[in-house]
Amino acid sequence: MDCPRCAVEMTDVTDTWHTFAEAQGAEYLAAYVTIWRCANCGTVLGTGDEHVEWVVEPDVLVAEE
Repeated sequence: MDCPRCAVEMTDVTDTWHTFAEAQGAEYLAAYVTIWRCANCGTVLGTGDEHVEWVVEPDVLVAEE
């Protein structure tokens, strides 16, 4: 699976999803979808039945002036 944000190949993190900060409060999702994470930009998505169910894009940090 390629990242929809930066096109880098994503990693299946379904088995370790509970260890990621993004999983807080949503650990149960691993029981219903395959969870992919992009090591390059941090985008996380869940897939099921050959299509994307949800996407979590990392917050963009605003530089202080």
